[in-house]
Amino acid sequence: MDDRAQAENNIQIQQTTQGTINNQNRKRTQEQQTNSNNNKRQTKIFQFTTARQTTPIINPITLAEDINTEHWGDPMTTKADNVFRICFENINGLGFDVLHNTKQDRFITWAKENSVDSIGWAEININWRLTTPSEKLRERMRPGCWDKLAITTAHNIHEKLTKYQPGGVGLLTFDQLAHRVSSSGSDQSGLGRWTWQCIQCRTRNVRLVTAYQPNITVGEETQTVYAQHQRYL
Repeated sequence: MDDRAQAENNIQIQQTTQGTINNQNRKRTQEQQTNSNNNKRQTKIFQFTTARQTTPIINPITLAEDINTEHWGDPMTTKADNVFRICFENINGLGFDVLHNTKQDRFITWAKENSVDSIGWAEININWRLTTPSEKLRERMRPGCWDKLAITTAHNIHEKLTKYQPGGVGLLTFDQLAHRVSSSGSDQSGLGRWTWQCIQCRTRNVRLVTAYQPNITVGEETQTVYAQHQRYL
């Protein structure tokens, strides 16, 4: 074999070897990406927010600066793909106006913008048994256009004095996380002290609970949550 033929043969061998190495590297990279994606799917994180921060917090319901209340939980940052964002808010009454309810509309906007997966509400202040179909919570949330919506509420079912009833809790879960809700329930006493949803995960179940503990009140206040509980208990 002359020198020119030998050189061409060496080039072909080098190209074949390099191609094999490239294929092996490509396969290794694909395997690493697959493992990474599997890990992401297996390490879904439940993030509880809002956070206690040094900067003033804007209340998502009232849009007012909330500087008197400590905020606990994970910082409200851009949500990662492997995170479920769980929030809580004492809304101090949702109100009865369905068509022009600023508090309700602000919540929907805030929840969509911050990719909230579930939120617990305390002090909704509504006796749901006395509301019309259009005043039900599911109808109120319809403008959010979520793919799926799981809602559980609880209020004092032993008194039917007025539509306005201090206390009550709710748990609203949206989209992907709502598809995982396998069961739900509330305070069996009928006082509306808590409500819950069970989230079905890959290796275990997670129970989300929204609860409200009333303050002790004295005097002639008859509609406070504490007074309601005293009459029943």
